[in-house]
Amino acid sequence: MGLKKKVRPGSLKGNWSMNDDIVFYQSSPIINLGVVSLSTHLKQAGFKSSVIIESLERDPIQAIRELNPRSIGFSVFSVEHSNLIRAVKRIHSVFPDIPIIVGGTHAILYPEKILKDTLATLVCHSDGEAVLVNILKKLIKSSTPDWSSVEGVAYKDASGRIQVNERALLFQYRDDVVEERTIYSERYPGLGKDEEPPFIATRGCPYSCSFCYNSYLRKVVQEKGQFLRQKSVGNLINEISAYVKKNNNVKIVSFVDDLFTFNGEWLTRFLLEYKAKINIPFICTSRANEMNEGTAEKLAKGGCRTVIIGVESGNEDIRNRVLEKRITDEQVIRCGKILRKFNIRVRSTNMFCLPDETVKDALRTVELNIEAEIPLAFSALFMPFPDTKIFEYCKEKQLVGDNYSLENLPRSCFKTSILRVPDKQKIVNIHYLCFFFVRYPWAYRAFKQIIYIQCLKSLFYFSYILGNIIRHKEERGFGWVATIKFVLRVRNAV
Repeated sequence: MGLKKKVRPGSLKGNWSMNDDIVFYQSSPIINLGVVSLSTHLKQAGFKSSVIIESLERDPIQAIRELNPRSIGFSVFSVEHSNLIRAVKRIHSVFPDIPIIVGGTHAILYPEKILKDTLATLVCHSDGEAVLVNILKKLIKSSTPDWSSVEGVAYKDASGRIQVNERALLFQYRDDVVEERTIYSERYPGLGKDEEPPFIATRGCPYSCSFCYNSYLRKVVQEKGQFLRQKSVGNLINEISAYVKKNNNVKIVSFVDDLFTFNGEWLTRFLLEYKAKINIPFICTSRANEMNEGTAEKLAKGGCRTVIIGVESGNEDIRNRVLEKRITDEQVIRCGKILRKFNIRVRSTNMFCLPDETVKDALRTVELNIEAEIPLAFSALFMPFPDTKIFEYCKEKQLVGDNYSLENLPRSCFKTSILRVPDKQKIVNIHYLCFFFVRYPWAYRAFKQIIYIQCLKSLFYFSYILGNIIRHKEERGFGWVATIKFVLRVRNAV
């Protein structure tokens, strides 16, 4: 993806005039689909929004000054908590009178923690599409509004006490609102010419794996509406079509749903429409226990290049008792072979340094991938999020410290494990070598003992980076130029 060089202060013209209702602030040069949805719905309600990407600005503070927004917003994930503290502190020190609003999945799960740790004015602890409209209406009427009647927000009152209002109803997709991402493309043209644009069809997941945010999210928003929500086939097709018409360089479409294939009837209709009107290769997510030849054939005919499935652990007991994945070894193996039969590439997701995991279990994860004939194995180091079910299990097992909190989360789940597990570095070495061990079974059989050579861990980490580059290239069918652009884009994440 070609990104625009850093924006110079004072260089913005035309649509980028002053007095936006809200400016969304983010650090990474990616399209945040939460911001896309928020900006689309704000536009429908008559509000103006912009985005500032810290890493693409020569002077982010000056960029805020030029836009002179009514408010500043953050849409963040929990791994960004420490960065959020830093960014909010910096912005508030320069613009103390501009309200700062924090939203996103992290805000829904941990509103009080955010208010304790940052200088944010408001935390939107519900889906933000309607809540943010109500917030902006309040700010138009008064510079010091009374937030007590606004559903979906948490804030500090005049005495400094945290007040958490009733959660707002869950957002439901509307056919008359088609998400569009001009908020990114107008300021950063390179982000509007993505060769692998992400799209999402669904919010929520029908499963409740213990390690996933969805299990905790479902709990905190219960009784606020239908948790599993899906765009209509026509709405999603219109969204993709509009993007592709403006960008003829799209090579592959990436569906980033937690589980793209769960609704068989919807999937059948979508794939027929997609093939007829879009006809671009795509990547999507599925589950091993749901894959069958009928689904695989439909995906293949619809243009699917790669399916992502979660293996997580080669130890079936850990996968199902600890992670609550509810998938057997046999289902993983069968899924891999079915997709291979229909010439669909398979990328597995795997976690290492799990609770109760031994070196033998970690090696079994490699072996299960090999048995399933999975060519593209991705791995990460397990990261427990506070208040989740698996976090409580880790505390019970004394795998995390008594004072463990969001600040302890590593910036990346690729290099550092925070769990107190036996033989940690050996398991981390398996994680580093997983891609090549799975890709070349002969190498695994011949060289698996090298995981015990600790002085080679830097070399192992280099192999991990190289494996991810190759995986990204092959699962998307990209050439080396596009792949190197991707590497440059995410280099700071690893």
